[in-house]
Amino acid sequence: MLRLLSAILLTSLIPFSLEAVLVVKRPGAEDPGNLVGWWISTENVYNTGTTLATDGQTVDGFEDKTTGKEVTQTTSGSRPTFQTNELNGRPGILFDENDDFLELGSALITGTPCTIYVLCERNNITASSQVIVSAVNTGSTGDWIDARTQDGGVVSYQVRDSGADAKPITSSSGWAINTPVLITGISASATDHKVYSDDGDEGTDPENGAPSGINEFIMGQIGDSTPGVEDWGGYLYSVRVYDVAHTSAQKTQVAKEMNSRFGRNP
Repeated sequence: MLRLLSAILLTSLIPFSLEAVLVVKRPGAEDPGNLVGWWISTENVYNTGTTLATDGQTVDGFEDKTTGKEVTQTTSGSRPTFQTNELNGRPGILFDENDDFLELGSALITGTPCTIYVLCERNNITASSQVIVSAVNTGSTGDWIDARTQDGGVVSYQVRDSGADAKPITSSSGWAINTPVLITGISASATDHKVYSDDGDEGTDPENGAPSGINEFIMGQIGDSTPGVEDWGGYLYSVRVYDVAHTSAQKTQVAKEMNSRFGRNP
């Protein structure tokens, strides 16, 4: 009882943000771990080298919060745009659905298992399929993992190996234009893949394979597509990638934390 009272007193005297950290780190609490990349549009978005981007400027670098991995774009005409006050007063990075993309230049994950979270907002419906983030084998047109919108507005997570046709795993609900959503794709094995739209609507496919030779991570396109065909048209707010398959409890924890940073509670 004394320990309980002490814990209650402690949490009542500290800021909410610190309390949230303590709750996550308490013994027995779910701690996903294995985070290999974490990008958030409120931090480390650059216009020129190490100069932070301001409203309306193009983005040539976007650095993650783990070990400083940076996705970049050296071609000025293919840079997305930084825009402030987009999602509940937070900034976003706008991709033009034509040729904007950012690339890491190396592998972030090399295949399955993995978990990918993408908080984004589509603002264009020209293309039937738009890739938001992708992990690809640049030496093959048949090995990739990506999060996308499929068939004009369905949340989709696609896993393909070179020995099989691409089989998108889609949620059942449509995705309205100018509506933010958190996409979660989870691959536990070659025959266990799931996608979630926010924390509810789920799609599964037990028949996809396991891609191999993945050596690149890209935001805004799939990497081997023709410009303007499958490029992302919309805002990117936050991306987290793990090299393990998350449990339902871990997924809920990460989704809640990601959404809260942008004032969301779907």
